[in-house]
Amino acid sequence: MLARAMKDIPKLSSDWRPKVLVTHCEIPQAGLDILRKKCDVILTKGLPQPTREEVLRLSKGVDGILWANHEKLNAEALDAAGPQLKAISTMSAGIDYVDIPEVKRRNIPLGYTPTVLNDAVADIAVGLAVAAGRRFHEGQLKIASSEWERRPQWLLGLDIRDSTVGLIGLGGIGQAIIERLRGFNVGEYIYTCRNPKPEVAEKLKATYVSFDELLQRSDYVFIACPLTPETKYLINRDALAKMKPTAVLINVARGEIVDQEALLEALKNNKIFAAGLDVMTPEPLPADHPLLGLPNCSLNNIPNFANNWKPRVLVTNSDIPRVGLEILEKRCDVIYVTGWPRPTREEILKLIKGVHGVIWANNEKLNAEVLDQAGPQLRVISSYYSGYDYIDVKEVRKRDISLGYTGIATKDPVADVAVGLMILMGRRLHEGYLKIKAFQWEKRPQWLLGSNIAGSNVGIIGFGTIGQKIVHRLQGFDVNKFFYTGHNPKAQADKLGAIFVTLDDLLQKSDYVIVSCPLTPETKHLINRDSLGKMKNSSILINVARGEIVDQEALVEALKNGQIFAAGLDVTTPEPLPLDHPLLHLPNCCKYI
Repeated sequence: MLARAMKDIPKLSSDWRPKVLVTHCEIPQAGLDILRKKCDVILTKGLPQPTREEVLRLSKGVDGILWANHEKLNAEALDAAGPQLKAISTMSAGIDYVDIPEVKRRNIPLGYTPTVLNDAVADIAVGLAVAAGRRFHEGQLKIASSEWERRPQWLLGLDIRDSTVGLIGLGGIGQAIIERLRGFNVGEYIYTCRNPKPEVAEKLKATYVSFDELLQRSDYVFIACPLTPETKYLINRDALAKMKPTAVLINVARGEIVDQEALLEALKNNKIFAAGLDVMTPEPLPADHPLLGLPNCSLNNIPNFANNWKPRVLVTNSDIPRVGLEILEKRCDVIYVTGWPRPTREEILKLIKGVHGVIWANNEKLNAEVLDQAGPQLRVISSYYSGYDYIDVKEVRKRDISLGYTGIATKDPVADVAVGLMILMGRRLHEGYLKIKAFQWEKRPQWLLGSNIAGSNVGIIGFGTIGQKIVHRLQGFDVNKFFYTGHNPKAQADKLGAIFVTLDDLLQKSDYVIVSCPLTPETKHLINRDSLGKMKNSSILINVARGEIVDQEALVEALKNGQIFAAGLDVTTPEPLPLDHPLLHLPNCCKYI
């Protein structure tokens, strides 16, 4: 826009060129090159950002300004430039820092980039929703303070699947958020804004509602509207009180739309479940700001011998959903292992003798020792987890014991976590959080510049239900290509547009490498020095399978040496990691609970 506007300025001579001030020296070189073909470019030099005094001093006498920071662009700035100023272009989607009436009064064309950040902001919005709903931050705090607890419902988070998603604002960013959530099987989309948008809403299957109704019904509330006098502190005590106690608030718009004091109170008192904030007031927050200290601000085949006889069933962890236990208690005599926060192996072995069934709700080895202790009357075992690498399956089969497991129960949450970790590490949210906490915020246009999922190649090692659900969730992210590898090609891959390749091809071509295969003797340390050496140095590794699939010593080395860009880990070896483990102290590695 600025280069075009400069063409319209009358030339004083054949060699005359308009002067343009660029208010930050760290903007993409390609843009500067275009500008320099037609204009004499003046760059500010101050880093990490120029002072207002430097900007005002250098603006005197220029014909155009590329305003590349969030300083107030007001009458003072326009006066400093002078009456010859003919064009201004900003480098942001929002323009709340621009005195638009004053710019219009002086008849100066104003350009801005309203759609350039839609994809990036929508990525972050979904990432924050997953992180806040799945309690990523709270889990990291627990790991850092050595408070890991092996309990089935410990740090149980919220599903996006079947939820009601409410959007305050249905502009480009709001629409991009809905597109990205397509693969999450959201129950209902509702939105509110100044005026209904029936054509857009019909295409997106979103329903217009009042502001109050949106707050009352939504499980996830996304703020994606401009900051105006009407929207300042739109989310205040009154608004927060109308939200569900299980609701998650996501703000990717402007900090001042939310009354942070009221939000702090709501989070502390559990009036809402959690919040994910991409924007705050001020930016950066002071290192001692209370929001930074909150954990929730960014997780029947047993024979029936007689009517009065009941089989005995051992449940190896009492912290599992009551609804399942109540069904079990109607038909069986249930024995609970009550050790807290997790039972010891000794407690389990002491109580297991003589039972007819076992619900195995921990990750202890279920092997011949356990089966011998239970006795020959044991007829059925049900595992509480989707994986069963801790079970000696051959030994169970040899004894003709029926074995059940929850093969798909955690597929949706794991797929959510995988996508959340992709965004978290690609957009450097974890590194950014560490910078904010250390009060090292830098206002530079390309500071902590992350990676796009849009246009990337995503490679999935293991294309079972979890791998397929990850691809399904990424359908709205405009991924370039999906690759997968495994024992054999899968028919379902064609429907999802995924291409079967060798492991080496996948490692070499993928921008995101997601591990979602079972742990077997063949896959143990599948990701090692050799395989990490084949990955792009801009690639990101995500592991949502089992910790032992990754050689962690090799991963630490690759992350430290820049062999790969980042890693997001849902699993490690051991769990929890020791507090002094190097993976917990790398800015480009994040461990989920």
